[in-house]
Amino acid sequence: MARLPAGTLSESYDVDVAIVRTRLQWGLSVIGLALLFILPLFISSDRSLILLNTIGITIITVHGLNILTGYCGQINLGQVGFMAVGGYTSAILAIQFGLPFWVCLPLAGLTAALVGVIFGLPALRVKGFYLALATLAAQFIIL
Repeated sequence: MARLPAGTLSESYDVDVAIVRTRLQWGLSVIGLALLFILPLFISSDRSLILLNTIGITIITVHGLNILTGYCGQINLGQVGFMAVGGYTSAILAIQFGLPFWVCLPLAGLTAALVGVIFGLPALRVKGFYLALATLAAQFIIL
């Protein structure tokens, strides 16, 4: 039986932990983000706009989970609760106050971040199973 390495290791730590490693990946990432920002200006179908919005929200959530779980090694079962705070804030600001999308988006992100800090500061003192329990409790409190 041949012995093979368990993972691919790079020459430096910076390259090892980089999210985007090659120029091709950088280019595709920039093109993808540009399309996500430009396409809503040219699409008039509500169904397509809802789909693009869902894709954007999912990308943001997955990157947050990737950083937290993949790079920090922490577990967060309350990610959806914080995402719900941002979505609810955005909906209230757009419907009740009539603010445009480009104003609602950063305000919703700031509100979700503030709620995350409120739950996150006490959770800094726990780890392992108790951290999972604390983040799960945060999700149930929010939802």
